[in-house]
Amino acid sequence: MKQITVIIHTENDLLLDTLIDTLRISNIRENITNLLINAKGCTPWTNDILFQKIISLPKNYYEITPTEKSSTNSIVELLTKVKTEQVLILHENILPLMPFKEWDKTTNTYLLAPTNDLLHLNWDNKYNYINGFIADLITQKTGHIFDIKDKRYFKKAKHPLLNKRIIHIDGGLGDHIMAYPLLEKIGKDVYVSCVYPFAISHIKTKGQIEWNDELFGGYNRFVYNYGSSNNTPTIIDAYFEMYGEKREEQDILKYTGPITPYKKHKPIALISTTAAKIGGLDSNKDWPEIRWFKLIYELKQLGYHVIQVGSYKDNQLPLSPAPGGVDSKFLDKSIPELAGLIEASDLWLSVDTFFHHFASSVKPEVGICLTPFYNNHAKHKGVTYIEKDCGKDYYDRRWWLDSQQSERKDCMNLITVDDVLKKINKPNTKRKYKVIYYSLGPNDNCSNWRAYMPFDRTSESIEYNIIDLTKDKFDLERDKQADIVILNRPVVDFLDYIKTLQSYGVKVIVDYDDAFPYVDLSESIFISSYTEMLNILYQVDMIITTNEILKYYFEKHTKKPVVIFPNIVNPNYVSIKKDRSDDKIILGWYGSGGHLPGLKLINKDVLKILNEFDNIYFNLYTDNQEIINLFKHPKTTVYPYNYDFNEFQRSLDSIDINLAPLEETYINLGKSDIRIQLAAFKEIVSIASNFGEYKNFGKLNNGAILVEDDWYNAIKELISNTSKLKKIKVNALKTINEHYNYKNWSDIKDQTLINLINDKI
Repeated sequence: MKQITVIIHTENDLLLDTLIDTLRISNIRENITNLLINAKGCTPWTNDILFQKIISLPKNYYEITPTEKSSTNSIVELLTKVKTEQVLILHENILPLMPFKEWDKTTNTYLLAPTNDLLHLNWDNKYNYINGFIADLITQKTGHIFDIKDKRYFKKAKHPLLNKRIIHIDGGLGDHIMAYPLLEKIGKDVYVSCVYPFAISHIKTKGQIEWNDELFGGYNRFVYNYGSSNNTPTIIDAYFEMYGEKREEQDILKYTGPITPYKKHKPIALISTTAAKIGGLDSNKDWPEIRWFKLIYELKQLGYHVIQVGSYKDNQLPLSPAPGGVDSKFLDKSIPELAGLIEASDLWLSVDTFFHHFASSVKPEVGICLTPFYNNHAKHKGVTYIEKDCGKDYYDRRWWLDSQQSERKDCMNLITVDDVLKKINKPNTKRKYKVIYYSLGPNDNCSNWRAYMPFDRTSESIEYNIIDLTKDKFDLERDKQADIVILNRPVVDFLDYIKTLQSYGVKVIVDYDDAFPYVDLSESIFISSYTEMLNILYQVDMIITTNEILKYYFEKHTKKPVVIFPNIVNPNYVSIKKDRSDDKIILGWYGSGGHLPGLKLINKDVLKILNEFDNIYFNLYTDNQEIINLFKHPKTTVYPYNYDFNEFQRSLDSIDINLAPLEETYINLGKSDIRIQLAAFKEIVSIASNFGEYKNFGKLNNGAILVEDDWYNAIKELISNTSKLKKIKVNALKTINEHYNYKNWSDIKDQTLINLINDKI
């Protein structure tokens, strides 16, 4: 006969004495090699006579332990310690001199069975008495039903699931992940009872049973109890041993379920900072938060896009641009979504928690886990572990609850940011950042100045994509893959969309080239529109504008960075004016109806010039009838304004003098000088109001004629003095080359946007 371990739960010295006498004369006496006793409410080790009987059993290893557990819970605990091929469970009321035989169906006061048979059965610790527990096991194995007065047994005995193998998974989400190798191996043959069914739903099983079910809720074998009792190498090994399965080389931790793809255009580093709380207290396995802040900052300097993963219940890190803030968060997502993000990641860093285990099942080779000492049972192949020995020996408690191992905190506190950085590789940053700019298309000249002129180009570091909203629409799936999304001018009901983009780590910029408001005070939507604009200023990551006046203005409305990208001429879009051979001098003006007040400042003077000088003509580029009416004259030629930009700017080649009147208003104070720039680039001289940005341009190298109110004499002097006209041409072009150089500003824009992406602004 094989070696036998006898397990006994006793609550009475006299009954235990009878049991020992029975064993000493039993048919299995010579095969008993281990005797495991849990004593509740009694102390058999103080009874000299009884104690001598126990130790007199031949070949006997004995262990007597005090317990407070119920009888069935006590027996279950002892079962986890059995290492022999057979086990004998004894009830204290067993009849003396009974011959013990395997799987005896005549009594339920003892059970002699192969240990591995019992490991494959279900242990119900909710029985009030041991005989019900024993009867349950025998019925599972043999089908024999006992006639006993036990309500729990009576309900279960004929239940169709009684003899079906049920694997129970207790503990947290991480412990469910550790069961993957066992379930992948035997799942198709078993039912599963667990706390978090969604964590294992991808594994094929016979079905899942609610773990708190009245009949099957006692099947709560706990892997940590088993691991602790048996000094098992790892949690995964403990699952296999606890259920009597041999772990083969191919039984590794690997997630085999569905994966939701996560598109990326940047190196991703995932951060999981919080282990499970117990009783609302932070885990001893957590790393000091201030070090996470510093580490995240360093990761960004290396070029990583940093995402916090986990749950909203975790300690929340701030979002960028807060110092040490993460770029985005990916919290409480489904298992397939999380798997997709991990698969797309270039690096993940975690304390010993659920994410550490799950990420190890998906992509261990890019993982770094910060872990306490004596935590080898929770490690995985392929992951890089960083640990420090605090000098305190708590090895014997390594399987205990986290709250019972305060030394773990001492170990974690010894890990420095430099320790982690030494293990991190610089990501492959040889990629183009992606910037999307939403505009009103090439037929809107404001969009031309703010979108097409600066961003319709090839860059070594940035891929620019201009979206024409007259032909396309906002697309979240496209936008969330960008590094930056730029919105030109305020948009209605857009605050939530901006927040959504930022939740995916996208930086959002608004490009405002005028001061507020954009709607009239009398309009019913004024308050809601104005309020949203202000909220947008607070929400976005950056505001870009055209000049110092607007920069100063917007900085009064927000604490977010305001950066100047001036309106500027792209040489690729603009042709150079060729001089004519005739003696004509053509005046010109271009624009929309919003400039009507400014044109009322000059229309009479222009008409007077046209009447007095035979060689002077006027080209008017507009679609506004009121403006056309102001300049009705035989020598006035009207051209449509809002059509193809290339055609429009080529048609300006006909004019010699650009008229740029500007009414002195609140809005006009921040108007860009692009009207003068475009003319200057084409070597067309401008006569402009001595106000705002027009005034600033005119003072640079005397690149324009500035006028207070006497437009007639300013025009007359210039058309009468060809040498002055030529000199202003030279000065104007010099101003463009020195202050509005396209290449220089393109480089500034690229670097500014890259700095924003990498949180260096």
